Amino acid sequence: MSNRDDKELLGGILVGGVGWVHRAKCILLIFADPIAYKAGNERDYMPFIDAGAVVQQLSLLASANDLVGCFVNPTIRSHNQRHFNNLFGSDIFCGAYAIGRKAE
Repeated sequence: MSNRDDKELLGGILVGGVGWVHRAKCILLIFADPIAYKAGNERDYMPFIDAGAVVQQLSLLASANDLVGCFVNPTIRSHNQRHFNNLFGSDIFCGAYAIGRKAE
């Protein structure tokens, strides 16, 4: 997402994004489909391991294109959880990746 209002909203909802995430050029939200995780308690950890591989690829892609990026942890303030789910759905939120140009 790159809309200013959406970025402001995320900056307030995501615990790790306060005060800076709205400055990124674009924010990519990373979700996992809960149906893909079926064995035992793997929903508790596997989506986040898989998201780590995605974030690594995004970091390499950003670097190769002379951009910078930063992972934003998936922690959402409890009083914002319902609002977040209404906006973005109830798949497993694994974090966000903020991306932009290097500061001059």
